[in-house]
Amino acid sequence: MNDIKVIFEKAVELVKECGELLKNVDYDKEVAIKEDSTIVTKYDMQIDRKLTEGLKQITDCSVFSEEHAEEQKDTYFIIDPIDGTNNFSIGFEYFCIMVAFVKNKTTLFSIVYAPVLDKMFTAIKGEGAYLNNKKIHVKKQGDRTDGIVSMANIKSLEYIEKITKSKKKTNIKGLGSTGISICYTAGGIFDFYVGVNGPHLWDYIPPKLIIEEAGGVLKYKEIDKGIYNIIAGSKEIVDEINGIIHIV
Repeated sequence: MNDIKVIFEKAVELVKECGELLKNVDYDKEVAIKEDSTIVTKYDMQIDRKLTEGLKQITDCSVFSEEHAEEQKDTYFIIDPIDGTNNFSIGFEYFCIMVAFVKNKTTLFSIVYAPVLDKMFTAIKGEGAYLNNKKIHVKKQGDRTDGIVSMANIKSLEYIEKITKSKKKTNIKGLGSTGISICYTAGGIFDFYVGVNGPHLWDYIPPKLIIEEAGGVLKYKEIDKGIYNIIAGSKEIVDEINGIIHIV
């Protein structure tokens, strides 16, 4: 575990360095459209290169990224250079850098950093989840329920309607970043997060460990090759929400 902590600490410093590069950029609005219809900026590629090269210097293993894929062996990193690229491209601060370290299909640590918000979410397996080094926990259920639903497609609106009709005093928002949404749920700001027909491995694997170490769960179902539905929150609320919309 000491070796893992050394890798973790060095990875945190690397992610902070990458975050500094994104704090005061010119927000290049000339975005490119990828084959899957999502967007990419030159900064996604810049951070992808810096993260990949830096992580390989910390420990020699492959990197699986939103922006490039390498052969996954027993030990590898999963990264999302900028989660919430659309937010980033218009100067909206809800975007983050995500890194997870995986060995034998088990995530050993995760880092989710929102540089403009100055929020660093971290977790080492078995040691709890933290926001800026302060321990966090999922929210206990109360009379009022606050949730986040991804607005990636029209199907989301159908699920929002089902949830709000079934649960009184329910408020639903969309933040445009899977990583921040799940981590805010891990920190007890929101009760649940729902991602519909959009999240990929790089979107949910890093924050998955964080919400689990915060006492919650993240359930997922692959609905197409590499595309998932997910629900995250406390076990009770995840079971309740899935009982309403039946997506995982």
